[in-house]
Amino acid sequence: MKRTFFVVALLLVGGFFLGRWLLADPGYVLLIRDGLRVEASLGLVLLLLILAAPLWSIITLLAVSLFRLAGLGRASRWRELIARRRLRAGFFALVDGDWARAGRLFAGASASQTWAVPAHAGEALAAAAQGNHERVTEVLKLAARQQRGQPMADLLAARLLLEEGATRQARVRLEGLSGRVERNPHRLRLLAEVLEREQDWPALVELLPMLKPAVADQNAFAVLEQRAWAGLLNAVAQAPGEAAQRLAELRRTWKEMPATLHGKTSIRAQYAAALVANGDGAAAFALVRKEIEQNWDDRLIAVLEGIADVPAEKLLQQLEQWLEVRPASVALLICAGRTAMKAKLWGKARSFFDGAARAGSVTALAELARLHSALGDTDRALA
Repeated sequence: MKRTFFVVALLLVGGFFLGRWLLADPGYVLLIRDGLRVEASLGLVLLLLILAAPLWSIITLLAVSLFRLAGLGRASRWRELIARRRLRAGFFALVDGDWARAGRLFAGASASQTWAVPAHAGEALAAAAQGNHERVTEVLKLAARQQRGQPMADLLAARLLLEEGATRQARVRLEGLSGRVERNPHRLRLLAEVLEREQDWPALVELLPMLKPAVADQNAFAVLEQRAWAGLLNAVAQAPGEAAQRLAELRRTWKEMPATLHGKTSIRAQYAAALVANGDGAAAFALVRKEIEQNWDDRLIAVLEGIADVPAEKLLQQLEQWLEVRPASVALLICAGRTAMKAKLWGKARSFFDGAARAGSVTALAELARLHSALGDTDRALA
């Protein structure tokens, strides 16, 4: 903008002084050729020259277009044909694993402006396959200088860095892309992979709405979405600070989570376990009890074992009610036995563990050994 303003100002100043000079003395131009005599003022001649300059440019452009249409640019077309053939041959050499030959063919094809960007991409892939990382960097820099070559160079560099395990550098490349390329499906998928590897769950969750339209397999997206929110729940539950702050953040995260994930038993079990770990066992007990009535899952039962702020007798009462419906549930028997031990109801605990041990549970045998040892019956514990 500044340069344009300077040029316009310079032309105006120059035109002003030229006009004053011509007004002071208009001058006189005489052209004589083979009897032809033309007389004109100097100002008129200069005006005609100024008007002739753009006219000459237009004529030149038309001539070049006609030149190409007439097939007179055969040398240029021949070079384009050779570049296209090299590009094709380089692709097949790349598929065949002949990296050195592929690199040479792509390098030759990159001399063409038309095929420079795909040729540089192919050469970078061939160099990466040979472990020549310096050449990869050099070729991608050349690609970035081409028209629309920068996004391709960054995306390919990020893909190669990710394959090498350099997730931090790959993330910098991907996050540096903006504008129209920001919603590029390939960029979004690569960035999601980077964030998952780095376990940056808040950033991945934030990316999910933009990523969803870019994923063709919605089942795969649903799996990724569940992993991301599960990772975020786990990160919030283990964050440093006071338990009250973690509980508030857990509840906020649960409210922001998509409703479709609220119905996943594994997610509900994880959320309940996080509530227990941060001191809100009562809320976890209410959540588990409600979920068990709709969808039985042993993972929900295991959550109850860690609850400390609900009386063990109350928990045991609920567990015994469920045992009336599912007397053969090993997870339920073990949980009931551990809860009975908390309540110091040794006889009930032993009966629960015996029931689970008869079903072949090694965990129940270990709990029985611990119980007999606590009661001083070493022989039974060893047995």
